[in-house]
Amino acid sequence: MNKKIIGIFVCTLLIATALTATGAIKLQTNSYVKENNYFEPNKNTATNSPDFITIKIVTKVDEVHDPYNLLGGAINVNDTVTGKYTYDSETPDTYPDDLGVGVYWQNSSSCGIEVKAGGFVFKTNASDIDFAIGIFDNAPYYYDSYVVVSNKNLPLSNGMLVELIYWWLCDETCTVLSSDTLPTTAPKLSI
Repeated sequence: MNKKIIGIFVCTLLIATALTATGAIKLQTNSYVKENNYFEPNKNTATNSPDFITIKIVTKVDEVHDPYNLLGGAINVNDTVTGKYTYDSETPDTYPDDLGVGVYWQNSSSCGIEVKAGGFVFKTNASDIDFAIGIFDNAPYYYDSYVVVSNKNLPLSNGMLVELIYWWLCDETCTVLSSDTLPTTAPKLSI
């Protein structure tokens, strides 16, 4: 049996959202995130460090674009989506000389994202980390943006492969961020 590859794109823009990708979910802009001041370790690690930050996500689906029915109708408009992502706040910027662009590649098995929707769990593969957070302060084409991306993920319970998990917060007014430094608090979802 051939397994199809899908991606989940979680896109919450502060001003406007435009998303047209196969297997994509558009979330409402009234979603919220909550910072935890404690670390929730993955099952495969005993790491417990104050440098690790976990941010919780709760939102509702605003639009589903799944023309090939890869999700089998399991995710629908107004469904609740929950999740969390964990990162090491001490991770160095991959582009320290590029003012306005901060990319923080995570290399710990404790880092990654997990999103639950429609009975599915979209989750970073902790044994093969390819996970980053991007912070763009008044950057061309990115404006003020907070991006979470996971390129290597676990398959879904139905065997479907998840190629990409992507969450993008964007403020086109460029007033939310004041630097490209990796924050130690939850991102702002309103101006």
